[in-house]
Amino acid sequence: NASTVFSGAVNGRLKFGMYALVCAIITGFIYPLPAYWAWMPTGWMYAMGFQDMSGGGPIHMLGATVG
Repeated sequence: NASTVFSGAVNGRLKFGMYALVCAIITGFIYPLPAYWAWMPTGWMYAMGFQDMSGGGPIHMLGATVG
């Protein structure tokens, strides 16, 4: 999930408690939005013709943005 991409960006720069908190927020509240937009037929990216060939587009986009 997006937390693994984020972990590589902050490796050694955050204490574990803060890392766990940010991962919980990303996974529970933030990540579902771009996943819905890209993969559900009612999502705006899907409706615009967005094609995610490998299934990792929203994951990597979010991980890079947060990291």
